[in-house]
Amino acid sequence: MGTATLNISLPGHMIQLVGEVAEKEGYATPSELIQDLLEKHLHEREEHELEQALLDGIKSGDPVEYSREAFESITRNAIESSKASNNKSI
Repeated sequence: MGTATLNISLPGHMIQLVGEVAEKEGYATPSELIQDLLEKHLHEREEHELEQALLDGIKSGDPVEYSREAFESITRNAIESSKASNNKSI
C-alpha cells in the first residue's frame, strides 16, 4: 500500500519528544514511530472490542449446545436466505 502525507500540529515539546523517542528506539524517522504507535493503538482497540463482544456473549444467557448437523442446517438456511434476498433485488 502506498503512503500519503498527513500534517498534524503538536506543541514544540512533543515534536522534540517524538524525535528523541524515535532515535532512542531505533526508528528511521519520527513518522515510523507515529505509524507504529497508531498501529498498536488500533490493534489494542480491536482487542478491546473483541473482548467486549465475548463478555457480552457470556452475559447473554446460558450456553446452548448445537450439534454439527444443527450448525450446518443453520448455515445452509442462512446461505439460502441470503441467495433468495439477492435474487429479489436483481
